[in-house]
Amino acid sequence: AAKLAPASAGKPFKNSLGLDFVPVGEKLLAGATEVRMQDFELWLKGAGRTWDAKPSFLLGGNHPAASVSWEDATAFCAWLTERDRASKLIPATASYRLPRDTEWSLAAGLKSEQGADPTARHLVDKTHYPWTPKPDDWKPPMLATNLDATKIPGTADSYSYTAPVNSATANALGLHEMGGNVSEWCEDAFDETRTTFPTRGGAWSASNADWVQTSFRVPHPSDVRRLSNGFRVVLEQENSKAKP
Repeated sequence: AAKLAPASAGKPFKNSLGLDFVPVGEKLLAGATEVRMQDFELWLKGAGRTWDAKPSFLLGGNHPAASVSWEDATAFCAWLTERDRASKLIPATASYRLPRDTEWSLAAGLKSEQGADPTARHLVDKTHYPWTPKPDDWKPPMLATNLDATKIPGTADSYSYTAPVNSATANALGLHEMGGNVSEWCEDAFDETRTTFPTRGGAWSASNADWVQTSFRVPHPSDVRRLSNGFRVVLEQENSKAKP
């Protein structure tokens, strides 16, 4: 196998799990795909945990992890940070985390949103969908995403549940499945009560075109595990909170 190269600012990167990352900002790299079953199960094994909420439908290792809580996803990010710092793939000033709500919007191609928090930004822009080349058209192009094709006319995917993470065409930044497969957790709280956290993007179970608008958000308590919820991670290359 090829030797992995340490992360460097503004350049694509492959981490110790084999997950690809692409630049989405000056100091931010985003996972090109959602975190996979095989990645999540490796963390579970290392943490000595069991996955009581593992979906009953068949999922291959290259499918996205589903039925994952915000707490699970956050703990995974902390574990991955320690793992890749120890192997010198990322410096002590870098860390993995969930994308912030505004970062997720930018990664999905929604460049301007008004509102102080996710609840204020929810469905403010009703003209954008997270795919290319026609983000203003609710009907996704062929192979652009994985939604419930039985309930959203015009969609075309052959999966009843999740699809392999790299089976959909990437968006303009090189990110797959920003509009389907599993809804993705964001780091910041949904509103000032800080009791729920937003998930973004459609999912394999999405049955309404409104649900896959880029500005659509669904709040959930941090410990909730839903069959349609998963996550992708970002790599912040300079983290002032990190210990040297």
